[in-house]
Amino acid sequence: MWFFSKRNMKKELRVKKSTEFETIIKKRKSVANREFVLYWNPNDLEHMRIGLSVGKKIGNAVARNKTKRQVRMMVHELFTKEDHNDYILIVRKPYSQNDFEQNKKSLQNLYLKMKKEWRSKMVLDPRTKKYLKIFAVIALVFIFTGCTSNVDKNGHLLASRAITESTPWSLKAGFFDFILTIPIAKGILLITSWTGNVLWGVILMTILINLIILPVMIKSTISTQKMQMLQPEMERIQNKYRGKNDQTSQMRMQNEIMNLYKKNNVSMFGSLWTFLTLPIMFAMYGAVQRIQILYTSQAFGMNLGLTPLSQITSGKFIYIAVILVMALSQFFAIEINNLMLKRNKKYKPSAQQNQMKTMNIVMTLMIIYFGLIMPTAMSFYWITTNLITVVRTVFIQIQYIEKQENQKDTHVIR
Repeated sequence: MWFFSKRNMKKELRVKKSTEFETIIKKRKSVANREFVLYWNPNDLEHMRIGLSVGKKIGNAVARNKTKRQVRMMVHELFTKEDHNDYILIVRKPYSQNDFEQNKKSLQNLYLKMKKEWRSKMVLDPRTKKYLKIFAVIALVFIFTGCTSNVDKNGHLLASRAITESTPWSLKAGFFDFILTIPIAKGILLITSWTGNVLWGVILMTILINLIILPVMIKSTISTQKMQMLQPEMERIQNKYRGKNDQTSQMRMQNEIMNLYKKNNVSMFGSLWTFLTLPIMFAMYGAVQRIQILYTSQAFGMNLGLTPLSQITSGKFIYIAVILVMALSQFFAIEINNLMLKRNKKYKPSAQQNQMKTMNIVMTLMIIYFGLIMPTAMSFYWITTNLITVVRTVFIQIQYIEKQENQKDTHVIR
């Protein structure tokens, strides 16, 4: 019996000090019903702890001791040892008016209510909700202001969407264009005036943008890899409760998953950092499409403004080489995460990774399609972005992820 030792509650499972009682109660995380009040607060232990409070309203010393023994038995049967919480359970006067089974049912309902609230606080705490609302608002802004078509059905740039050196930087162009697209396009044109070729403007601006978002991508990559490393263990927990659809089993499964995240210092929403970079990447994508001089420029014997598909069908097969390089770089940019993941000593393959391989192929085919029907300059943009992604992922793996793991190893007492 995990809760008892020689009929007494195990010492390591007790909250005894008055200061600990006060700390837990001051956190104001509680649920209550007619028979009980339950306070809780997460701890850093491998097990739960609980403190019982049975007041004189329950009865004399004999009645209070009997009540404590009953409640401890209920806790043993209803609570989960590995939920990493400290509890204060206060027994109310109506407890003495019920029989054991009624009180046990009351405590069970209260515990389930607490777990539901705890889970919601861990998954969607106020701070996370705030971020999600911000992301939702930003997404709507992008949809309504940043997704206007830039080219006609023949792939030619619309005059109303063209950006040149004389294009005014004004809010009249739209909020999204004002804060991101036009400044990026102007930056490309400025670099073009230095280098003499718009392609170098696109490539160097792409590199600069990726350097700016590097701190965000470091956090996102580290969080994503941690989540991937935990995937086999998550699948084990999910398989453990497969077919068990009752509320108690589902809550225990969620509890184990939450504890897994907590133990490994992983946030479920760590990958949301990536969303912060999407506005910039969308703006870069739009800016490249809308630069007017790009449609009359050439590089490596190719017209940057024409679509590869139109040139390949005309017998100019050099454009095939660009599409092949873009396709290979795109696939490798996606697959590099899995390759870096396998460098970790704790790596274990998961079912999700096998599913992702199919997704990677589909995504690569989609990019090939877009590369064929969009201006050739976009293919060079994608190639640059993909190569940066590969270099960035390897850099983060070696300089941050593996460095942290090596530091942990050096602090292990052997």
